[in-house]
Amino acid sequence: MSIANIPVINFDAERNDEVIKELYEIKSNLPKELRCKDYILENGQIWTSWTVRESVYRKKYASFPTMARGLFTQVTNDDQQYIVARGYDKFFNILETGFTQWPALFKDTEGPYEITAKENGCIIFIAALTPAEVVVTSKHAIPAVKTDPTAHGGVGYNWLLRHLSLVGKTEKDLAEWLYDKRITLIAELCDDEFEQHILPYTGKDRGLYLHGINYNTHDLNTLPASTVQQVAIDFGFHTIDYHLFDNISQVKEFGENMQQIGLYKEREVEGVVVRFTNAMLESKDGDVRIIEPKKTLKLNYEKTQYYIEWLRKRVVSNPDWFKNYKAQKGIIFVRQEFEKFWNEGKISEE
Repeated sequence: MSIANIPVINFDAERNDEVIKELYEIKSNLPKELRCKDYILENGQIWTSWTVRESVYRKKYASFPTMARGLFTQVTNDDQQYIVARGYDKFFNILETGFTQWPALFKDTEGPYEITAKENGCIIFIAALTPAEVVVTSKHAIPAVKTDPTAHGGVGYNWLLRHLSLVGKTEKDLAEWLYDKRITLIAELCDDEFEQHILPYTGKDRGLYLHGINYNTHDLNTLPASTVQQVAIDFGFHTIDYHLFDNISQVKEFGENMQQIGLYKEREVEGVVVRFTNAMLESKDGDVRIIEPKKTLKLNYEKTQYYIEWLRKRVVSNPDWFKNYKAQKGIIFVRQEFEKFWNEGKISEE
């Protein structure tokens, strides 16, 4: 069992039931904004996954009973609805919405503040199916076969078993603890052999990075980074680095400094690297070409325009680099080649 101290909270089963039933009502009235899908699990349990249209979180958040992004629910035989796995509330970048403008953050929030590194992979949820078995999901889906090596949840489950074995734990050890505490583990799956994103994860850096623990409640009840780190150690996960600040001014200074240097504690992290628009690239019958956008791209970083122009030329001069780009392979190599080009000051020569 974990040695981390997990507080006991009031789950308010009645309110959770009301929220889920309200979601069903919203889905009936607004099927384009809220969808759900049932998954039949290996022991016959049915879990329902909820997906909210992205724009809803910005424009209609006040009309929805929960802001959870990644939510799985279940109904009991007596028609009682409850939450079985829960992600974070939808969050936004600084300056992206009214409530993430600095004046609003200064006015409406209070310390202490936790700054955590965001690893660059895909989000994975780990929750209890029974006191002896776990379910590993992506944000909205559960694989039909829990060990499926082509599905995010399947790869996550296989990595979970490897992490547990490193510390002498079993699936049952984790499932029993999750079931008792009624919580969901949130991890980042980072494995270049399965899927590349922007930052490289090879060798011993591959695997699951535990970065959150949420109670299975309609409102977000998430545990502090210190507890998350301890649980990660207990169960063999990769840990996430974090930093504590007393006030919002320190957070603002830290964020602005990181944006300037593009690094978090001397390493790249998601959100400060340049991204290429994957939709502009087409690979068909061995030929690779750029598809010009029908409308002007909205670019937030000046460097992105240089990146796109450089890529247009590389698709012609080095098409082999992009043969498997749409299958999430070669992405990191291409970005690193651009960074070499940029750092050597060759942009002005082309």
